[in-house]
Amino acid sequence: SMYRRSHRLRLGAVLFQLQQIWLKALPLAALAPFLIALATTYVGAAQLGQLGAGNIAVQAIALAILWEIGVLLPAILVAGRSASAFAGEIGAMKVGEEINSMFVAGLDPMVTLVIPRVVALLIALPLLGIVGQISGLAGCFLMAWAHLGLSPSEYMERVESAASINVFLVGLLKTPFFGLIIAFVGCFEGMKVSGPAIEVGERTTRAVVQALFLVILFDALYSVAFWMALQGP
Repeated sequence: SMYRRSHRLRLGAVLFQLQQIWLKALPLAALAPFLIALATTYVGAAQLGQLGAGNIAVQAIALAILWEIGVLLPAILVAGRSASAFAGEIGAMKVGEEINSMFVAGLDPMVTLVIPRVVALLIALPLLGIVGQISGLAGCFLMAWAHLGLSPSEYMERVESAASINVFLVGLLKTPFFGLIIAFVGCFEGMKVSGPAIEVGERTTRAVVQALFLVILFDALYSVAFWMALQGP
C-alpha cells in the first residue's frame, strides 16, 4: 500500500511537472522556430536567389530546421524557464528546512523532487522538439510560398529531397539529452543552497547560465560527432 501510494505520488508529480514545463513552454516553443525559419528563409532565398540558386535555400533551411533550429530553440527556452524554476523551488525548500523534514518523514528527496522533474523533461523536450520542427517548416513554407512562389506540394518535394525521416529523428535524438542537462543542473543548483534566502537567487541565475551553456555545448559536440561519423573513416 505504501509502495503503491508513493508510486501514485510520483506519477502525480511527473504529470504536474509535465504540465508546468510542456504546456507553459508550448506557445514560445512553436513561435520562436516559426519566426526564425521565416527570417532565415527570407534572407537565404534573397541571397541565393541573386546567385540563381534560390531553390537550394529551401532545402538547406529545411535541413537546418530539422537538425538545429526546431530542436535547439525550444531547449534554450526550457533551459531558461525550467532550470531557474527547479533551482528556485528546491532552493526555497532547502531554506525552509522542508528537505530535512522529508528525511525525517522517511521520504527520499531524490525520488520525490528530482526524479519527477527529470522524467518530465525527458518527455517534454522531444514533444517540444517535434512542435519546433513542424512550426519551423511551416515558417519556411510561408516564406518560400510568398517569396519563391512554391506550392505546398513543391515545397514538400524539396523538403523530402533534402531531408529523410532520419534527419528528423537525428534532430529529435538530441532532445532527451537536453532534458537531462537542464533537469540535473536545475536540481543540483537548488540542492546546493545552504545559507540564507538570498543564495536561492544566486543559484537560480547560475543554474540558467550553466544549463544554457551546456545545452549549446552539447548541441555543438553532437553535430560535430555526427558529421564525423557520417563522413566515415
